[in-house]
Amino acid sequence: MVSMREELTRQQKVLSTSEEFAKNLFGSHQVEFFQPGQASPERCRVLPRKSGNGATVYLLLSKVPIPQTLQLQYHVYSQPSNSYASIGNLVIFSWGDPADNLKAHQLAVSYFPDNSSRAEITALSETDGRVYADGEPLFRYGESDPGFTGNKWVKLTSQQNP
Repeated sequence: MVSMREELTRQQKVLSTSEEFAKNLFGSHQVEFFQPGQASPERCRVLPRKSGNGATVYLLLSKVPIPQTLQLQYHVYSQPSNSYASIGNLVIFSWGDPADNLKAHQLAVSYFPDNSSRAEITALSETDGRVYADGEPLFRYGESDPGFTGNKWVKLTSQQNP
């Protein structure tokens, strides 16, 4: 009887520890909202494609996400994971419709933060049709970008172009 009580006590401790772990884990989940055209330009930039079809969207998150937990949603539609990439706390999204269509609804980015990492980028800017993150040039995701020569996050050889 004593050994059964001890085993029950041990299992209760394991359950309690597991519950705390789950609360801590799921309690850290983040969701950030962006309304292109209305969002702060330091955190959200939309660059129409040179071809006129679609745009590249740059979203600056407050924390660095664990990449496998990142999910992007426009209105009620989850975007496929191959339509966006992340560099630190920056999400770069390839939008296929006209850029003005983005203004109709907000973008939501949900993720679990990587608490072992710190936010690398603090602000976005735009000069001469190129978006910059803390002064570093960014590539146009989803389109040819021969003018992109790399930055401190993406090193290119002469044969590469994202």
